Amino acid sequence: MTMNKNNLNPDLAHSISQLRFPLAVLVVFCHANILSFPIKGLFSEFGVIQYPILLLSKIIFEPAVPLFFLISGILFFWNVKIYDKSAYRSKIKKRMKSLLLPYLVWNIIYDIPQLSKWLFDCIRNGGGYDGLITILESLVNLWFWTNQVDRLPNFEMTTPIDPPLWFVRDLFVCMLCSMVIYRVLNKKSTCIIFLSILLFWWLTGKYQYLFPGISVPSFLFFGIGSAIGIHKIDIMKILKKYEKIILGIFLVLFLGMVFSGYYIQGVERPLLQENKYLISPYILFSIPTYILIACEVKKFRSLNIEGLAAASFTLFACHWLVLDALKRIFGHFIKGCIGEGEMMLIQLALYVVPCLTGIFIYLVIKQSDKAKLLLNGGR
Repeated sequence: MTMNKNNLNPDLAHSISQLRFPLAVLVVFCHANILSFPIKGLFSEFGVIQYPILLLSKIIFEPAVPLFFLISGILFFWNVKIYDKSAYRSKIKKRMKSLLLPYLVWNIIYDIPQLSKWLFDCIRNGGGYDGLITILESLVNLWFWTNQVDRLPNFEMTTPIDPPLWFVRDLFVCMLCSMVIYRVLNKKSTCIIFLSILLFWWLTGKYQYLFPGISVPSFLFFGIGSAIGIHKIDIMKILKKYEKIILGIFLVLFLGMVFSGYYIQGVERPLLQENKYLISPYILFSIPTYILIACEVKKFRSLNIEGLAAASFTLFACHWLVLDALKRIFGHFIKGCIGEGEMMLIQLALYVVPCLTGIFIYLVIKQSDKAKLLLNGGR
């Protein structure tokens, strides 16, 4: 998502650019977690190695997606003075190119096996009813993966066939509703009421995912970012003023998350999980902490990774496919119970290989303007 850094607090602009790629990496780490997404036919005792996996794939990851929504809300409204129908059409038209187009292309890529089945049915028996059902199912998969239909009555998260892109889907829905969001948030009284209701709803943890594309977390954190952008709030000034308090509370919550992990019985073994009662306050204080930390990184040139920011969408979109391929390879060549050391090496590979692959694919994509538009939204 493009931005005019001259219109933002320079420290905030730097923090946003600095955060984009690391946040995408954290999403990879979450999905690479072999505790939550085990490799079929491969087992281990999972003793001490659970702790670094819990830290990287759960605790540090938790604020990543909410922070993505918040940043998107800030950038969407920051340069807006009057948000009328003309401004709305202009914004949506741009986001159709930068978000919706690559979202659809990547989901079509992931849906190729289903589309191949439809093509095979057409060749074999002229399509018919089964072929029609298959192509309709493929179209639905672009928005809502049909094998998750049982989640709808329980208001659980649903994804498209490229699962990580549920964020892009829900973000685009927020942007489609941006005219209503602007009118509600533009008045301070209704802004406070609206965000307070969403915050309380989110804290309850119930009925979070109302329908594919409509979720409480997306509207809450996009709404908070939108309020910052609409009212031009200098959040860096506020964060720096209360920096010690924010960092102190974050440290307490972070240590609480680390040391209060608890075991639940998994399919084959007990699994270490983060403390569910601390997650919400931890996320709320992690977001400003991550922004403050990213701002400080500019002091260390060797840690400056703003150049990788444009690769974040590609990494976000392709890593699930890479992870699936890696797990199939490991599951094929390595079977049964293995030691913790070997399992940790496999986990390390699941962390590193998708990230390097995503960077490589982006470097290839950016050589062509058409490929960059189709697969990376022109970034």
